Amino acid sequence: MKASLHVEREGLVQSLKNFLNKATSQSRRPQLCPVCGDMMQSMDATFWIYGTDLRWSFPLPVCACESIDPTESHKSAKEDAAHEGKAQRPN
Repeated sequence: MKASLHVEREGLVQSLKNFLNKATSQSRRPQLCPVCGDMMQSMDATFWIYGTDLRWSFPLPVCACESIDPTESHKSAKEDAAHEGKAQRPN
């Protein structure tokens, strides 16, 4: 049983390494927020795997709209504009 947990842990560590290596190598082109449509900002983020010397640092895209109230459901700015346009059209 102990050997099985070790194998599972090694597989998980390898999956995390693959994911973080890919994240650090992706292009840093500007991104739009999928919630509000604004340009996302970047914050420096560092990830590490506890119990190892493995560490990754890269800019993580974030948007201020998510810090307003993450429990509230949001529509994208495009959906809001489309809805307003339909409501104002005469029949």
